[in-house]
Amino acid sequence: MSRPRFDFAHGAEADPGARAYQEDSLQIWRPNGSVKGASRPLLVVLSDGMGGHVSGEVASRLVCDRYVKSFSSEHGTVEQLLEHSLVVSNDAISNEVRKNGALKGMGCTLVAGYVDQDGLRWVSVGDSALLLWRAGTLTRLNEDHSLGALLDKQAAANLISAEDARNDPRRRTLRSALTGNPIAVQEIEPAPHALQHGDWVLLASDGLETLNGNEIARIVGQQRENEPSVLVRALIDEVRKRKAPHQDNVSIVAVKVTDPMQAATRILRSSRDVASQSSGETTITLGNGKGPAVNGMTNVAPGPLSENVQSPGKGPSPIVLAAAATLLGAIAIVYYWSISRPTPPIDDPKKTEIHLPPPPKLPLERAKQRPPQESGGVATGAPTGAAKTGESGTGAGGSPAPAKSVPPPKSDVPPENKSGGQGGG
Repeated sequence: MSRPRFDFAHGAEADPGARAYQEDSLQIWRPNGSVKGASRPLLVVLSDGMGGHVSGEVASRLVCDRYVKSFSSEHGTVEQLLEHSLVVSNDAISNEVRKNGALKGMGCTLVAGYVDQDGLRWVSVGDSALLLWRAGTLTRLNEDHSLGALLDKQAAANLISAEDARNDPRRRTLRSALTGNPIAVQEIEPAPHALQHGDWVLLASDGLETLNGNEIARIVGQQRENEPSVLVRALIDEVRKRKAPHQDNVSIVAVKVTDPMQAATRILRSSRDVASQSSGETTITLGNGKGPAVNGMTNVAPGPLSENVQSPGKGPSPIVLAAAATLLGAIAIVYYWSISRPTPPIDDPKKTEIHLPPPPKLPLERAKQRPPQESGGVATGAPTGAAKTGESGTGAGGSPAPAKSVPPPKSDVPPENKSGGQGGG
């Protein structure tokens, strides 16, 4: 078995915002298997409930629970499990409403991401976001199934003004959600989206839309060397600083993709992450407005949400600086030794020096009669590999073109001085 290419570290946090209740829920699950530790696959499920305090909380928690149970207990390919678990989750809402009529009208969004050594696959219904941060650029991978996304498309096509799109009271209306009825719009990405070392995958409810794409990208860039729990805390702290009067619940899961072989760059897991890194099967649940558990984007179609925002980071680590100082010291010692040591005597000059005879000299009167040498080369405007007729250069096919024949001048230099000489006159 080949060694794993990626480690997956994760952190999650939720905040009720300006609400008195929490309708968001999430679960994180890692399976047993031949791959151990942080290289194991990771399933993250996030849901944003709707339908009122009680109904929204029940819907989101129920969907996350059923999705993880179905995905972890059924048999099939990843693609089959992603889709089948979505159907099971939606049916769970329908069954719950039949048992309790007071829950009629409840529903929720769902975004589930599965990362393994092949890449990232996902399923999505509603407006909860799946984001990828890579080298300073933040990209939304999944579709936004809210009316706001359609309004923004109309504004981009100059059908309505950007201001009208931004202020439309229907922006938050969902075109699709899990309600127990047939799902109007769903997105399933069965083909793995390739990952790279240093990538960050974020799943978030729409409460994160208080920050725009550039602001999110800047914060991820600043925290990219830290553990995921630090990043999600920084994002939620920034949302709180805005003090939006109607701030929605905000829940975030961050997954950092690292190289298992680069021990110097591995993040240190907090005690809240230890359980998720053990070799056994683990499930972590977050929701119900209880705060941290494990450690305004614009509503647009999938695509870049930010400019390339490069952050300065923390600078070189002490280990890197120490290694650089050691290397420079070694170079200085070698250089000092090379210039200070005495030059060894030369026992046999022929082994270290090359003596060439002087070039032949032409008599002055004959040199004046020597016909001028025509300049060779490829003519300007001539096709590459071709030379003008009569000039030296490279002919078609790469073979040298014949040069004009010039009779060698007679020389008064004795023959023994010609052999082995270098023509320099």
